[in-house]
Amino acid sequence: MSPLPHPASLELSNLTKAWGDTTAVNEIDLSVEGGSFTVLLGPSGCGKSTTLRLIAGLEEATSGQISIGGKDVTSLSSPARYLYGVPELCAVSAYFCDRKYSVWSQGAKSWQG
Repeated sequence: MSPLPHPASLELSNLTKAWGDTTAVNEIDLSVEGGSFTVLLGPSGCGKSTTLRLIAGLEEATSGQISIGGKDVTSLSSPARYLYGVPELCAVSAYFCDRKYSVWSQGAKSWQG
């Protein structure tokens, strides 16, 4: 698969993630226009991080579909989705705004060899 168009739209259709009897994301439908800025808000445990992990390909959906740029990426691996995100690092991100974190994380990559 070639890189996705930029900016790419995002569509979640009936997206569900469950582990046994526990459902973290329950049939979510979401449409995000390419180039827009979108935030997921909600209390702890409501499925925000799981939804983002599903979009990034770090978790496998139980059911539903994820489309980026009009292409179904539901079954693609994380690298094949051409996405980048800022990880949840409470100990670090609390001290940095997004731009400073981005610069810091580039420096951290070089430390890892």
